[in-house]
Amino acid sequence: MAQSAALALALALTAPPAPADSVAIVADDPSMAAAIESAQSHLPRVFGAVMDADGKAHPALTLRVAFPVEDGAEIIWVANVARAGTRFTAIFANQPLHLAGLAAGDAMTFDEDMIADWGLAGDAGRLLGHYTTGVLLETMPQDQAAQIRALLSEDPLPASWR
Repeated sequence: MAQSAALALALALTAPPAPADSVAIVADDPSMAAAIESAQSHLPRVFGAVMDADGKAHPALTLRVAFPVEDGAEIIWVANVARAGTRFTAIFANQPLHLAGLAAGDAMTFDEDMIADWGLAGDAGRLLGHYTTGVLLETMPQDQAAQIRALLSEDPLPASWR
């Protein structure tokens, strides 16, 4: 029973339904910029591990994509990822807050340089990636942050990638 609850919470974190997980960031946030840079540096390895020959990603992959908005970017989780050349298609996994006329479940296309983060389920159901989530934990109430930290892998990379 506890394992089922943990899995449900892990899935909610990986593809969050709550609008609060859609975050507007400004370009000069050094912690977020560093997290995005770290996540992006591992994208070739992530895609090599989860993309099939047709460019369709394993369903366990979620990406956090930075869409431009007036004051910087809104980073939002997407799911059902597919790649065609340098372009990606996916659906919003949660409700955009600053992207007028778009909603959770809507399809969109984006370029690789817009990807801010990635998430995968790892060993023992703990989540890999989530570099930006780590930054956001610092702004959350302590009890909520503790619950999310319990779901994240100690290291964002699988042991075989280190």
